[in-house]
Amino acid sequence: MAANQISVQRLMREKQKMEQELDKNSTFIALPTTNNIYEWHFVLYNFENDSAFHGGQFHGIINIPSDYPLKPPSLKFVTPNGRFNVGEKICLQLLKLYNRSFTNYHPETWSSAWTISSMLIGLVSFMHTNERTVGGVDTNDYQKKLYAQRSIQHNLKNPQFVELFSKHYQKLGINPINEDLEAQQPENQVNLLPPRTPQQNQRAKIIVAALLIFALLLLLIQIFYGF
Repeated sequence: MAANQISVQRLMREKQKMEQELDKNSTFIALPTTNNIYEWHFVLYNFENDSAFHGGQFHGIINIPSDYPLKPPSLKFVTPNGRFNVGEKICLQLLKLYNRSFTNYHPETWSSAWTISSMLIGLVSFMHTNERTVGGVDTNDYQKKLYAQRSIQHNLKNPQFVELFSKHYQKLGINPINEDLEAQQPENQVNLLPPRTPQQNQRAKIIVAALLIFALLLLLIQIFYGF
């Protein structure tokens, strides 16, 4: 049997299993495009309340080689998330977590036992680590929360996301009308600068007051000496 025949059969089995378990799975949705079984799209969602990604829905793409599962896929994000760069292939060397890699940066540690489902579960775990990796980006929790806040609106502007996942809006909890209304509110604009603490506000007030006093003294000196 040809390699691509094996990979197609494997991917069709994985697709069928994910469809059967869709109601049980509340972590991700993954499916291939209509015309290409080797291009899969996923959405990570329903993050824990204490996660910096809580409330976010992050769209990504898995490109699968024709000799899968003998060789690993590549993976990239479409939705800004604060953990990985958008559009850049990610290196996920999960030696500390699983002693395996599931992307094509380390094919020597790839295992054919990995499935798309297990890859996405591993990806969610990796997102919550601080390990540096190719395609990774450093942001604080405040910035990640802001990316999560804007993620749904970002996805709804992507025609491919809408085409693939609109039938899953109810499961994802997406109401496009409400999202459009929220996008028009100026307070929802992303500000990547963290809010000032009360101590910082007080310090800023003291600095402003000192500058005003200094300016007043200069003015009095000019008047007194007739400058």
